[in-house]
Amino acid sequence: MRRLLWVGIFACVYIQNTQAQIVIDSIGAKQAIAYLNKIRASPASYANTLGIRELKNIQPKITLKENAILRKVAEQRAMDLAVNNYFSHINKNGEGVNILLARAGYPIKESSYKRKNSNYYESLSAGDMSPEEHIDNLIIDEGVEPPLHRNHLLGLSEFWENCTEIGIGLVKAPKTKYGAYMVVIIARPEF
Repeated sequence: MRRLLWVGIFACVYIQNTQAQIVIDSIGAKQAIAYLNKIRASPASYANTLGIRELKNIQPKITLKENAILRKVAEQRAMDLAVNNYFSHINKNGEGVNILLARAGYPIKESSYKRKNSNYYESLSAGDMSPEEHIDNLIIDEGVEPPLHRNHLLGLSEFWENCTEIGIGLVKAPKTKYGAYMVVIIARPEF
């Protein structure tokens, strides 16, 4: 009995120790939102920096407003990725961000989450880098054709152009495969 208790206590301490090293970086998330809004306000001025000539032809987009529900869901998603040490738009229960937003009380149409793995609103980045580098990587979208993350973040389709609210979850997790996870949710309330 003592031995079982010792193993149980060790397992709890180990799990707690691993999670204690996973930290939500809310300051970094706000920096990422500010940086993304600067790019959205003047895409052409970032064309050379990001190496994307097409940005010279993109008209400025509206400033995204932070939404508390989107931020909370983004933080929970980033924490889940770090705690479970994986990288996917679908969580371990087979759920995409649309159903998670609906459960959290964000107003989206039922048809948006009818399929539980649907994702219209989330972009993910992983790696130990600055908040700005996470945003840059999503906009550059290397190896992704068409560049869906860029389209999402910069509002480059009619659907995403109408999305006006943002929440970012940034988690530092040095003992995981990637070291940090950023979840960017840009959406619009649908009543």
